[in-house]
Amino acid sequence: MAAHTGIPLQEAHVVVVGASGAIGRLASLMLARKAGRMTLVGNAANPFSPALLARVADEVCATISRTHTPLQGDLARQLYAFAGLHTAEKATDPKALAERVTAYWRGRGITPPLDWTTPLDTALEDADIVLVATSAEMALMNPETMTPGTLVCDNARPPNVAQTDAGLGRVLVFDGGLVAPPFDIDLGPFQTLPENLCWGCLGETVLLTLAGETRDFSIGSRLPLDGADHIARLAEEHGFEPAPAQWYGQHLTSHQIETFAQEVESRWTRREVRLGSELHQRALL
Repeated sequence: MAAHTGIPLQEAHVVVVGASGAIGRLASLMLARKAGRMTLVGNAANPFSPALLARVADEVCATISRTHTPLQGDLARQLYAFAGLHTAEKATDPKALAERVTAYWRGRGITPPLDWTTPLDTALEDADIVLVATSAEMALMNPETMTPGTLVCDNARPPNVAQTDAGLGRVLVFDGGLVAPPFDIDLGPFQTLPENLCWGCLGETVLLTLAGETRDFSIGSRLPLDGADHIARLAEEHGFEPAPAQWYGQHLTSHQIETFAQEVESRWTRREVRLGSELHQRALL
């Protein structure tokens, strides 16, 4: 969806809401390989959230810095640079690694590529992409109050993004965790999705059966990244695809997507102009 609407993921600020949960943690590890910058958000009402988020941030830093395959996102490049200057980091205990990374960049007057926080509103202010994966049974955000040009993937069930027509077009929201199998599927009276789509949990079960897998990959709070990569390869092999973008049971129209893409273009143009002005001012100084 980022590529389809013109958001350069490798430069984008990605905010993961519910990053300390099972799905949020795994999504953070996956997106960190491609994002420009990342902010992990937790529950402000949970006193353990800061420690839990810091743990996920440590995992992100350790995973990226130890990856042998070159990654394209700005986040990965900055973590590589840090690891290159501090070669011992690759072999040390990852505990508090994220703190050392952020301290390094802040000490040079640069916004760290990775951050973690609990105030949701603050994190959303300059988010380009928001992935929501909490266990909250209520709406946590409203498209009307979000920055135009923000792409939101709502993985939560029940949804965490309020259903409204206002603000849509400027902000694009779609449901995550939906799969289009390579065959027709009918869930009978429990079917609450558009035709021939299913939830990711069911799609994964069917896929593993077709592939003859006897292991499980999605049980527990610390889902393995290599397991997710394995399932992605199986999905491609057997013809499972992400579902066409939809929200609250309705497919997004090409007009909605095109309107949002224009908003994205305007936002990134303004950003480039602002950055050029800042660089010019620095040169004059």
